Amino acid sequence: MEIHPATGAMQIVEVVERKEEHVKRVVREEIVDPPALRRFDREYIFALGVPEEWLDAVMTATEDELDRVLPRLPQEAAERLLELVCGNPVPVPGLFGFI
Repeated sequence: MEIHPATGAMQIVEVVERKEEHVKRVVREEIVDPPALRRFDREYIFALGVPEEWLDAVMTATEDELDRVLPRLPQEAAERLLELVCGNPVPVPGLFGFI
């Protein structure tokens, strides 16, 4: 459990260890889906309650990958990201409500 520094919300954060491997990706005339949240700044996504440990995964996830990431995030952050993907505006929450 930790307090999110931007929202002040108490969150249960799943920590996943990962090994970084240098993998060479070869794209052969395939259309690669862009990240679902590519048009948003990293700071904005963080301010919506995404734990710092999950920012890279969220920022690089395609829509299909995001479906697998959202259930692992704190509920309030996942709900806000889902609203963004659906095209709805999401205000940045403050410590005492939305600002």
